[in-house]
Amino acid sequence: MKILMTLTGLIILAATLRYRFASGVTVSEFDPWRHLALIDNIRTGAGFTLFDRQPYIWYNSIWYHLAAMFGPGANAAWLSALLSIVSLVVFFLFLLKTEQSFVTALAGGLMVAAYGPLVTFTGGYGSESFALLLVLLACLLATYQAKRMAVIAAGVLFGIALVSRINFVFTCFLLLPLLTDRKSRLLFLVAAGAVVTAGWWHNHVIISTHPFLFTWDGLATRGTDYNLFSTLVPQLQPAVAAATRSLYGQVASLPFDFFSRGPAAWGNVVFLALGAGCVLASGRPWLIAATLAPLAWFGLFDTTLSTNFFRHYLAVFPPLFVGIAVFCGRMQSAVGERGGIARHSWPLLVLVVVMAGLPYLQPLPMPALETMTPPPEVMTAEYYMVNSGIYHPENLIRRYPGKRFIGMPLDPSQFEEFSRHYPQYTTILWHRQFSVQDALYRYLTDSGRYRVTAGAASQSGLNYLILEKVSGNSPAQRSR
Repeated sequence: MKILMTLTGLIILAATLRYRFASGVTVSEFDPWRHLALIDNIRTGAGFTLFDRQPYIWYNSIWYHLAAMFGPGANAAWLSALLSIVSLVVFFLFLLKTEQSFVTALAGGLMVAAYGPLVTFTGGYGSESFALLLVLLACLLATYQAKRMAVIAAGVLFGIALVSRINFVFTCFLLLPLLTDRKSRLLFLVAAGAVVTAGWWHNHVIISTHPFLFTWDGLATRGTDYNLFSTLVPQLQPAVAAATRSLYGQVASLPFDFFSRGPAAWGNVVFLALGAGCVLASGRPWLIAATLAPLAWFGLFDTTLSTNFFRHYLAVFPPLFVGIAVFCGRMQSAVGERGGIARHSWPLLVLVVVMAGLPYLQPLPMPALETMTPPPEVMTAEYYMVNSGIYHPENLIRRYPGKRFIGMPLDPSQFEEFSRHYPQYTTILWHRQFSVQDALYRYLTDSGRYRVTAGAASQSGLNYLILEKVSGNSPAQRSR
């Protein structure tokens, strides 16, 4: 009865905070136009496509098909919040089963219920909440390793989580020690590997049948430039990595969300330091690996600067929560016989975590489409090429659904080849701020291939240029 009442209270707390957060969101702050377009395209029969009706490989489609069943794209935020609440239940039961400690399970449940960044990151349109739930379900199922089907199911769920959000890969260190015999680990790895291989093959087929792939913010990437790893993880494709590093160096040069939340981001540092300290104090090698491996990768090996966005640290939350919860359980056990205030000192640790994340419980406002896109009077063409960055071309797709938008290559030397595959796109819409393709702009204008025909500004002052193709001025003709 105590466990049921506690779990009910945790669910009410989690649901209250998530309802309050979701009710204050007008548009989710994380790549909203991209997610909304993908979900709505599925609902309208266009499939999992985004640019020029090309199958989209930047994400796996499983979450988006699930979200499309839940209603219009904006409803995905409510589905994410619901799955986040289910994650709380799964994590509580997982800790209760593995640690055999009510205090440990309660501490972990409180953090999942009330830690602000988790509420925010699992309350958007993307697959973060879905992947987190699958990882935690895989952990819980792995504790039933006497049942082989449970182990296989754990592997399948973990594989789906990986193709949905690859940054969860290091949680394998949290999972594997739950499987104490060789056969169980083999079954788990085979099941997870089969799902990941299927995801890789799906991307490979699309890449091999399209000379250029539209990925991050519409960036056009040449299919022959993908290798074994970037086929599964397009973020590792060289042009994509260079482009994201260029943009994030301008708009997100500081880690842990210091660029967007300022001093409030110190709470992220406090949480990571506190959690890492508790994990190290646990003395559990696998738990330490599950925590330090992603932190080391994010801090030392991420050449794209993507992990300057704290939401990518969601994949580290489970081992950090486990470490803090285990430390709370040890505190309660160590002073349990002394009684008095000392017996109940462990909630202070949880309180520090919750307080560190409080600023995230207030959603950040997203600018309206009109403030980030050019006015209708300059949008007279039907087909547009757009330079990538700051949500372009996704927000243009959202605002002007009757028009067609694609990105362009990062490397100017690929533009002639690229343009031959898309002859109907002869107009370029160029945003001047936060551009990652200035070299391409110089190439187009210096060569005389395109000329500026108009200019405009969005309501927030973003400057745009319209470039039109100069007819009869191809490189071949100019060389005659």
